[in-house]
Amino acid sequence: MLKSLKIDYYSNGYSGMHTNCIDNPIAGAAGYYNYDNYFYYSFYYSIFKNWTSSKKYDWLTFREEILGKLGLRLKFNEITNPSELIASIKENIDNNCPIVMIVKYCTLFFLGSYLTDTKLNHAIAISDYDSEKKIIVIRECLLNKEVTQNVMRGDPFFKLQLTEDLISDMWLKSNNFFKDDKYIKFRYLLISKLHAQALREKHFDISKKNEIMDEIRKIDSELFVLLNELYLDNRQQQKVRLSENAYKKLVNYALGAEATADSEYNPNNDVHCKASQAVDGKWDIPAKDMWISTNLGSTHWLKADIGQSRAIIKFVIRHWNVPGYITVDFKIQGSCDGRKWRDLVVIKGNDSDITTHDIPPSLYRFFRLYITYPALNDFHARVYEFEAWGVSE
Repeated sequence: MLKSLKIDYYSNGYSGMHTNCIDNPIAGAAGYYNYDNYFYYSFYYSIFKNWTSSKKYDWLTFREEILGKLGLRLKFNEITNPSELIASIKENIDNNCPIVMIVKYCTLFFLGSYLTDTKLNHAIAISDYDSEKKIIVIRECLLNKEVTQNVMRGDPFFKLQLTEDLISDMWLKSNNFFKDDKYIKFRYLLISKLHAQALREKHFDISKKNEIMDEIRKIDSELFVLLNELYLDNRQQQKVRLSENAYKKLVNYALGAEATADSEYNPNNDVHCKASQAVDGKWDIPAKDMWISTNLGSTHWLKADIGQSRAIIKFVIRHWNVPGYITVDFKIQGSCDGRKWRDLVVIKGNDSDITTHDIPPSLYRFFRLYITYPALNDFHARVYEFEAWGVSE
């Protein structure tokens, strides 16, 4: 018999552009207790992210701050094996608690990112189960988005019935990717070894202790180098101070810049959609005015070298204006040397053919459009024009 927690589809709710694919399911799960909670959570999230210093919160504190306003809280369940996962899902649903499970995009067989190199995190809400049929029901906010985006305002929570084995497989594969991070993997293995030795009432010999300490020092050194790079990068950004008059006349420094890309669509001698076409100031004819990547993989990039460091304050991206082929998830990054990149803009769930992104004055020579979800319908990236606007000198 199906044990079910009723969560609305919220077909006219918020979209991933207002929240994201992690907080949207949290909002949906909150809506189980009160229909309006979904809207309140999404609204608070949007406000906090745009008009407060949300960076001062860690991941958990930020969400608990919002849920606390709704009289709710997050409860973390630490799971060690698939059978424990299924038992925990059923126990929580029996106690009227919907579940939000963090997974990797590439483990979701019902999305186009399945088995690709996309290692981004995603979340699914779990609301139902049937022990006799061994079925788990999830609520997925990205499923069939390409079909519904033109008739629904939000990202509806579609129901999807999966077997317990499929849920366990998604969990196992996601955990493997989480553990693949070398720092997390090192910590995980080290704690496991220490725990095992403690249970055996044994101690590491001096050579083993020294080996562990050397590895810890090495990782600490890498961390300090990274922190120093971030500090110096931040110092560089603080040097940019613009007068009020500087904003009156802006220049698109990407126009005519040297452009390169991870790939270029070149099906025959008559069609070659080069990277340079994305910085030529034209956006009329796809074959002549648009950069199009190949479809070999779901991650693509377009890089512009503007010749020297400029104080950029705004980006404009002109995507292909055809539903289903608009760039969905992407970042705009800056670099001084073309090797080390800093995220300046991060967008998920885009459905607009022209996007404008204002940023604090950022002094870089190289800019990169890094695309992780090129389109709803295929793996081609399509960009008519990449514009980087800065003050006139």
